[in-house]
Amino acid sequence: MGGQGRGGRASRRPPRGLRPSLPRSGGRGLQCPAWAHRLSRAVSQVPGVSSALAFGGLCEEPRCRGAARALRARRQRGHRPPRRRALARSGGGAEEWGERSDDLSWAGPLGEPWRRVCDSMRQLKEAEAAEYERKIRLVEEYAAKSSTFYVGAASVVDDAQKDSNGIMQDLPEGEDGDQAELYHLWWDKDPEKRARARKWISERIRKEHPDWTDKQISDYLEKLSDEGCGYVADINTLMQEYSIPDLRTKFGIPDEVPDECVKDWLLLDYYASQDNHNPGPNGGDEMDPNEDPSSTQGRGTSPGDRKYRFTRWLKTYGITVHMSQSKSVKGSFGVVAIALTLLVGKITHRHVVLRISPLYMYDCETGEKYPNPEGSHAVTVLGVDDKGRIIVSSWGKRYYVDPQDYGPDDTIAYETVDYE
Repeated sequence: MGGQGRGGRASRRPPRGLRPSLPRSGGRGLQCPAWAHRLSRAVSQVPGVSSALAFGGLCEEPRCRGAARALRARRQRGHRPPRRRALARSGGGAEEWGERSDDLSWAGPLGEPWRRVCDSMRQLKEAEAAEYERKIRLVEEYAAKSSTFYVGAASVVDDAQKDSNGIMQDLPEGEDGDQAELYHLWWDKDPEKRARARKWISERIRKEHPDWTDKQISDYLEKLSDEGCGYVADINTLMQEYSIPDLRTKFGIPDEVPDECVKDWLLLDYYASQDNHNPGPNGGDEMDPNEDPSSTQGRGTSPGDRKYRFTRWLKTYGITVHMSQSKSVKGSFGVVAIALTLLVGKITHRHVVLRISPLYMYDCETGEKYPNPEGSHAVTVLGVDDKGRIIVSSWGKRYYVDPQDYGPDDTIAYETVDYE
């Protein structure tokens, strides 16, 4: 969580009990690759999703984003796409796809939209065809085991380990980040576990602050617990992208850090090296020591903060990441775009982070509503269920967010995170 109104801070946690790498071309900047347009055309066959909207969800080129914005403006004025009218007149489309553009009844394992996505990818140039065929087969096998079309049902998220086949898996249970976990490890009731955790936590923090006392470290971890949701959302995309052994190798994680704490070490390394860092003059970096209200309360993070800090941090480890501008989830087209992005992202290594304010979240296991909705929050998206609800990871648990709960004055938007 982060600062009020800045996309990350909410009331305190209850007590514990498709964008691929785009090529540059002739000085024209980032160009939309041909396969993205082919894929967008395939996606546009799904009723309720036009080619312009598909471009806006799958491509970051300005003309595609502008086309999507124009489409949304027309829809807000009551425009109904001719293709939808033709479907309604023909009678054949209404039964298959649902009569309303926001009907998600077409979502089913390996449904027609996914078939069209696969067909589009199979039209790629011959040199890439075999590799994409292999990846498509793997995703089809994965999706066939899932209880929804996209990634996983609210309470049934696949725990399969990430493989080496180039397919992004779900975030396994137990690998969800929690901004309060480091504070709890520091104060763990088990003396041996507490001593082991304090050793690697203090060693990492004192690389940045060599003179800090244990009390200052404890306050620092409490501040992370207060404002760290945006940092955790970013780390969760890393946990989705790489296996534990790969993360240990890429980041040089000490052997004394157990596997179940790899996510916590990454969060600490990210936070300790980047918190309160902002772009400085002439392309430099500057650190604002007065950014936070106190030693135990944080200001939080905006999407711009996260984009700057996450890309800067990963660059030190030789990892390139692209983070998109925010896109609204108001209206069902946003949910459809998220769902398609997640599924295609399994091949293109695209991840999704959701920003919400207020926190209208429901526990996936119990259905209970989160009791303190004030503030704003950033969470990693894990899937979309067949009711159009967005499944997210927050505080180490699974919740769902229903976009229909959000009114015109509320915020619900998503950003994509792409690894090269």
